[in-house]
Amino acid sequence: MMMNRFRQVVLPGAVLALLLIGAPAFAAEIFGKIEKIGEDNNSFILRADGKLFTFFLKANASIQLNDRQIKLTDLKKGDAVRVEYDVENQKNFASEVEKRFESPAIGTIKKIDPKNNSFVLQIGQQEFTFFFKEGAEVRTGGKAVPVDTLKPGDVVRVEYEIERGRNYASEIEKKASP
Repeated sequence: MMMNRFRQVVLPGAVLALLLIGAPAFAAEIFGKIEKIGEDNNSFILRADGKLFTFFLKANASIQLNDRQIKLTDLKKGDAVRVEYDVENQKNFASEVEKRFESPAIGTIKKIDPKNNSFVLQIGQQEFTFFFKEGAEVRTGGKAVPVDTLKPGDVVRVEYEIERGRNYASEIEKKASP
């Protein structure tokens, strides 16, 4: 009788307790702006929805800028980021941090790759790959022009979205030639 009571009450309770203690509470994603990088270079504060959140990097955390690995110290206050994280013991642990540029992007076309339906845009000293979104429009002086009028060296303003870690251009405004 005592063994039956053990199986019915104690054993299920112990299993449930182990599951609740051992597993992270949930996995989540948040978008915001870097407020501060921790002095330990292993944590950061993010401002999102008017609130501040502290994140600690997991040992295998990935920090990226357009599919390139960067360091946490490469991020600065005000940088827009996407963070994937888990909550464990009421602390936020980031597994992935992705720096995002806010649309629009303005730069010079370095290369066009019709085969991959993409182009490389130089913004300052960095280069970023953009893929043409289906139905993307190219304009010069407010008038629609064919995509094949884009050439390396053109200065453009790109409206885009980030999906699955890729930049998808929806509208490209080509600066009119003098």
